[in-house]
Amino acid sequence: MTPGIDTVASFCAVSEEERILLEGRVRPIVILEKTLPSSISDAVAPHNKNFGVMLPYTPLHYLLFSSSEIQFTALVMTSGNVFDEPIVTSNNEAVEKLSSIADYFLFHDRDIFTRVDDSIVRSIKSTGVSTFNSKIQNPKSKMQTFRRARCFVPETIDLDENVGEILACGIESKNTFCFTRGTKAILSQYIGDLENYETLKFFKETLENLRKVFRATPKIVVHDLHPDYLSSRFALEYAAGMDIPATRVISVQHHHAHIVSCMVVHNLNGEVIGVAFDGTGYGTDGNIWGGVFFVTSRENFTRKARFDYTPMPGGEKVIKEPWRMAVAYLYQTFGDDIFKAAPSFFKRFNQKDVTLIIMMVKKSIHSPLTSSVGRLFDAVSSLLGIRDMITFDGEAAIELEMAADSNEKKEILSYPFRIIHDDPIIIDIKPLLKSIGEDLMKSLKTAVISYRFHHTLAMIIVEVSKILKTQCKVRDVVLSGGVFQNKLLFNFAETYLEKEGFQVWFNERFPANDGGISLGQSVIAWERFKKK
Repeated sequence: MTPGIDTVASFCAVSEEERILLEGRVRPIVILEKTLPSSISDAVAPHNKNFGVMLPYTPLHYLLFSSSEIQFTALVMTSGNVFDEPIVTSNNEAVEKLSSIADYFLFHDRDIFTRVDDSIVRSIKSTGVSTFNSKIQNPKSKMQTFRRARCFVPETIDLDENVGEILACGIESKNTFCFTRGTKAILSQYIGDLENYETLKFFKETLENLRKVFRATPKIVVHDLHPDYLSSRFALEYAAGMDIPATRVISVQHHHAHIVSCMVVHNLNGEVIGVAFDGTGYGTDGNIWGGVFFVTSRENFTRKARFDYTPMPGGEKVIKEPWRMAVAYLYQTFGDDIFKAAPSFFKRFNQKDVTLIIMMVKKSIHSPLTSSVGRLFDAVSSLLGIRDMITFDGEAAIELEMAADSNEKKEILSYPFRIIHDDPIIIDIKPLLKSIGEDLMKSLKTAVISYRFHHTLAMIIVEVSKILKTQCKVRDVVLSGGVFQNKLLFNFAETYLEKEGFQVWFNERFPANDGGISLGQSVIAWERFKKK
């Protein structure tokens, strides 16, 4: 947080569109590009080309910056909570939970009624019309929302028609829930990951508050297809407690909800090509999806293409340990020649650990299959020596994006890949991984390999979309899922798709990550229910 826009400009590049976001009524955290050298410590946002920056929005903030004794250039701000738990709301709770990490407390006698995080947004270059200020002439940017919370919630979303009263419970990670009432949808603020009792309690508390405010009495309950998600179990228990019949409890596939969340906001009512890239999502075949191409309406979808399945040795453990996915991809690509293919990679690990992972992959021991592009990003990040273990969600993928350098591109060559015409189409990335292995053997710069990798993924999107346009006569492409928060990949994909005559749509007002899924769930459920 800085006192004003002039201070921000001393350590970040600030466009006119970004200035409008910073100074507007919402006062969100805005993702800005660092300018180097910087007066801000290297310990702030390390291994990242960006800062999250915000301006004061409460009287206390202004007081902090108005002191005559200490003039702050910037203050590093963080929410008042322990990692993975909700923000604390009382003085006593603050002392109990935060004393080990805070030296001083400033108490207040005004109670906090609702826990709300700061919203996070970014301005991205685009050929479309600006979504946040119509006064800018010839706008070249759009707003992309990462976290929708303070000041955005509880704004309602206009729907196309009068829908039934629905509660969509979202999913396990980056949870939000959604009510519909009349012609409106009401999306909750960011709740977080439903992994512990405290967050579930926050979920229930917020749900009851919003239900009362909007006088909502859900008659239909929606949940994710994954039966073990806490949000899915809650939906079933809630429906039972409210005597809602089983015919009004609807499960929705994760990636379909991603795509429809974007369709709703852009009033897309026909079929679209949906490209959903993220880390995880339970598929209709029981495998983990995350790299899929749909031809979809609001009601139904057909999976037309997917990335080839790869084992996840250790299941969800691979999320915290990207090196496991790197071994899995390498073994799938090179088989028993794995150690010859990437000798520099294997020098970093204990031989016994690697052998164990290979055995798990070979024998399908605790190794569910995934088509996830998020896991592919993790694997490549580890393969390049960028990040073998993570400390926060998406760290390996973020640092892989940060490593890419357009100044190193020279001749931008896409890595090879193979499209197998099956039902669905299979995208075989073994040629891509072989080429990355060859570049590592040549000691090619990490910046070049990362840049080419991003470029290749964009080329895959374009080539598959062209096939689907020919097959299905659809030219609208919706890009959704957490991977499309990657600015480099998004810019490549949008630019090349539009050159091929596609109309490209993406999540703007609502997150591309799982924070927007509950909106998609509610609309899909209504489309299906009204046809019964």
